[in-house]
Amino acid sequence: MAIFPERAPGPNDADLSDEEYNKTGTFLYPPFPRSAQQLIAFYEGSHPTEEQLTKFADAYGDARLRWASPLVEEADGRFRRLYGAGTEKASAAHWEYVAKLEQKHPTHMNPLFARDIARAVQMHRFAGALPESEARKVYSHQIAMPNGMKAVVSELAERYLVGEYEGELI
Repeated sequence: MAIFPERAPGPNDADLSDEEYNKTGTFLYPPFPRSAQQLIAFYEGSHPTEEQLTKFADAYGDARLRWASPLVEEADGRFRRLYGAGTEKASAAHWEYVAKLEQKHPTHMNPLFARDIARAVQMHRFAGALPESEARKVYSHQIAMPNGMKAVVSELAERYLVGEYEGELI
C-alpha cells in the first residue's frame, strides 16, 4: 500500500528521464518515487550534508539507548535472581547480553558507514510510496559499503532501528 497517495508525479514529470527527474529533489525532499530503479538511483547519487549525517547518527544513538535500556534492565533483573546481586556470574551474564545486543544493533554508528546507511534508510523510508512489488525491489537492493561488503536496504533499516526514530531522522 502506498503511504503517500496524495501526491503522484505530474504530467510534466513523465517527459523527464530519471536522471532529469532526480535533479528535482534533495536528500530530505526527494522527487516522488516513480519506480524502484529511479528511487535507488536518486539516493545512490545523493549527498547528505555533514549536518544531516550528524543529526542522523545522533538520532540513531538516542533511539538505540531508548530501545536497549529497558531490555538490559529486564535482563539484569533475571541475572540477579538467577546468580545473586553483585556476583561475578551476574556481571558476566550482563556483559555477555550487552555484547549480543551490540552485535545486533551497534551502540554507535561508524562514521565511515553513516553516509551509506543514511542513503539506505531514506530508500527504505520512501519505498512505501511505490507499489508493493516495486517497494520490495528497494528493500532487497544491495548497497556497496566502503569496506567492499554489500548490505541490503531492509537489513540496514532493521540493524539501525529505523522504526524507533524515523520521525527524528535527518
